[in-house]
Amino acid sequence: MKPFNTKPSHAQGVIYVEFIVGAIFLLCFLLGAIQLLFMYMAYLEVEQATFEAARAGSVHHALKPVMLNMLSDHLVELYHPGTSTTGVVTALAKARADLLMQSGLNLRHNTIEILNPTKEAFDDWNIAEPNQPRRISNFWPATANPVIGTTSGVSQQNANLLKIQVTYAYELKVPFINRLICRTLMLMNPLNSQYYLLNRIPLVTTAVIQMQTDPIENGNVALEWFND
Repeated sequence: MKPFNTKPSHAQGVIYVEFIVGAIFLLCFLLGAIQLLFMYMAYLEVEQATFEAARAGSVHHALKPVMLNMLSDHLVELYHPGTSTTGVVTALAKARADLLMQSGLNLRHNTIEILNPTKEAFDDWNIAEPNQPRRISNFWPATANPVIGTTSGVSQQNANLLKIQVTYAYELKVPFINRLICRTLMLMNPLNSQYYLLNRIPLVTTAVIQMQTDPIENGNVALEWFND
């Protein structure tokens, strides 16, 4: 009778290698699926926050500081506020600090960009007095001027549509897979490498709403110009 061979065979070694490689791929797949789920949930939050920011801008002359504050207020869920008052206050502070940091990094896209009304629309429909920021008269649609602007190619009514684009640099949270995703995307899309180097993904959403106040050019002007 031959003695039982306890030494691992070549076939057993191959099985171990295949198991390890398969386990690594499975782990990456699971981590990637979790991260994509978090990213999708974050996108829904940013989409809703973008609409709320546009609503705030529509009643505050499309001022960017107002819209940025409203945006941060509605992104608080991304910063794990919990259920306590202290947790909510802390999360709100984190949200505002994070958006302020993103705005100051000179990234490829501004956090909030006003796509409409355009500079050309203000060229056509400006009613401001000298030495004041240019503004477009808000009106009821029934009394809208049907004439098309020669420079912008839009009517006064269309110039009173506020369209904003929000680019939120979402930070990937899942360990290991966050860096793997960002390094891969950096090779595929080097134009956004600023985001990927920070382990962040730009989430881009837009919103359109009718203005309820006179839109002004350059939403960063001082609030004291307007006391509505």
